[in-house]
Amino acid sequence: FLALVNQAGGALSWNSSPTLQRELPAAARKIKVPALCMDAENDATTNAVKTVGEAIKSSGAWEQTIIYPAFTPTSNPSNIAPGHLIFAQGVSIWQDDLLKFLKQAIVGKRQFLQQPKSFRK
Repeated sequence: FLALVNQAGGALSWNSSPTLQRELPAAARKIKVPALCMDAENDATTNAVKTVGEAIKSSGAWEQTIIYPAFTPTSNPSNIAPGHLIFAQGVSIWQDDLLKFLKQAIVGKRQFLQQPKSFRK
């Protein structure tokens, strides 16, 4: 993989799952590629995304966390945390951030891989 995108991963289950709170950061500490973690402030919690982002950074990988303002969905038939629906219904809010991140991560990785091995660290 060249990059990782986390859109509200674990947010709906985080508060009720000590196992998820333990295992998700443990797995995130193994990530070695650039990562973008995204959520809306009115999701069930932003702690899942923030904790995973911090765990990724602790492994030495580049990471950016973006918490968007509260999101109001046009419909919410399952009655879940409204902010969780930003990634299905609010594409125009986050798409530019995602595309910028992917461009930086992929172009940067390609440039790195094109360097002679003696220059890579």
